[in-house]
Amino acid sequence: MLDPIQLSLVLLLAAAVVLYAGTRLLWASISSAGLWRGVIIGLPLILLATVQSTWSPGSGVALLVSASVLVMTLGLGVSTIDLPAGESGASPVLRTLLPLTATVCLAGFHGELTWLIGLGVAAVGLLTLWTADGARQPLRVRSWPLAAIPAAILLITGLAILVTATNLFRHASGSAAPTPVIVLLMAPAVLLALLGLLSAEGRQQSPDVPQETATGVAIACLGLGVPTVIGVGTLWPRAIGWISPYLPSASKLAATQPADWPAVVMPLSTWRVDSVLLVVASVMLLPIGAGRFRLGRVEGIAFILLYLAYAAVATRTGSLAG
Repeated sequence: MLDPIQLSLVLLLAAAVVLYAGTRLLWASISSAGLWRGVIIGLPLILLATVQSTWSPGSGVALLVSASVLVMTLGLGVSTIDLPAGESGASPVLRTLLPLTATVCLAGFHGELTWLIGLGVAAVGLLTLWTADGARQPLRVRSWPLAAIPAAILLITGLAILVTATNLFRHASGSAAPTPVIVLLMAPAVLLALLGLLSAEGRQQSPDVPQETATGVAIACLGLGVPTVIGVGTLWPRAIGWISPYLPSASKLAATQPADWPAVVMPLSTWRVDSVLLVVASVMLLPIGAGRFRLGRVEGIAFILLYLAYAAVATRTGSLAG
């Protein structure tokens, strides 16, 4: 018989599996450019960070920024060296990422991520998605709605299991924020599954598709996910303050309506390490996106080494743990 903490951990892994299944089904149903497939792959990360932002918004931001680093370094490198021998790619989509990564880095310079900053990041994210090559093409599906409807049901179910598991863990452990468990247990499971989808892009389509897909994941996490986390982190305390007088457990919540709109604080290590590395990686990808160089196996190995260096620095500074 499982105790509540063990049950919550099992539910967390179950949520990761269900979220992956929904993402995999939706990913397979779309046959348009890799950019939109990358946005779909980023959905579980956005859901995970959004749930996490209800108790630790800064960790939610850190998770999305770290995931973007992983995708644009390790993910891009693995999908590139997995290409057939002699194949290489140079997708124009790669050159569109720099304004978004620079915006996130500048937002972190401010320290506090207010709702106004969130709107600014969202505007740049949507503009990046709009201007990215292939983003304006209409979505084409292979089996609509046979795949999209079950995928949506799976994503909603996975989100419900995630919320249940986190609440169970909080009550069983007495911890107000199960952030370490989420980051160290569920996030790697989701990321590894998504890296598998990213690698599969190169084996099924042209060499440019993995690059477009990785860019789509980064745009989804930074341009859509980060503003969502900022919005939830800003509104959640105020919402609790509004509804707590009408709840039987209002005294236990000990929640009061804030005098001013609260701000989300980006972890210092995330700003110093992750956001700066994203800008560096975006600059490195500019000549490739411009067609002056091509991304082959040698360059893929270089991006993997870049991620290993990042992991070593981030582990010392605590960035990976958010």
